[in-house]
Amino acid sequence: MSKQSQQAIGEQMGAIWQRLGSNRILLFGLVGVVALLALQLLWPSKQAGTPFPHSTLVEAKPQSMDATLERITAYRQDLEQQLGELLMEIQGVGKVRVMLTLGSGPEVVPAINMQSSQKTTEEKDSNGGTRLTKEESQSSNLATSNSQLLLLQEKLPPIIGVVVVAQGAEKADIRLELTRAVQTICNVPAYSVQVMPGK
Repeated sequence: MSKQSQQAIGEQMGAIWQRLGSNRILLFGLVGVVALLALQLLWPSKQAGTPFPHSTLVEAKPQSMDATLERITAYRQDLEQQLGELLMEIQGVGKVRVMLTLGSGPEVVPAINMQSSQKTTEEKDSNGGTRLTKEESQSSNLATSNSQLLLLQEKLPPIIGVVVVAQGAEKADIRLELTRAVQTICNVPAYSVQVMPGK
């Protein structure tokens, strides 16, 4: 290749480069995407098995009503203790006692096996025409393991009411701070929170 043809090619490349201007980054990005696609086609990776979406399967252990009530009571007492300890840290607040009211529960979300099938039937008539008939059916049932129900999620009962008895709550500003703190922590409306002064 002569020097003149090399120079002409260089000038043409320079002109193209100048015309691209601010689109150069876009061009590089496009080349990168094409290169990645080419690599994926040449060396396909193994497809991983699809996990159960955003869930953990837990074996539901058969529990008596007493065991369930004990678990809910322990949950409520733990929440009351944590909330009481936190409220005592507010300036101007002394000793605090908290009582929570819980909604109904617990609520369990079972795992469900979904099955679908499709059947295609081809029929020919006397005139030589064909007709395709498609039938689809779906069924679902509760997922079990070793004859025990599998759960996706177990929701403990929500907090529906809070009573706070606190030293220092005779002052309106302290009562307001306690109410706002309880509303924020327990995610309940103001009418579900009752703050009263303690002895």
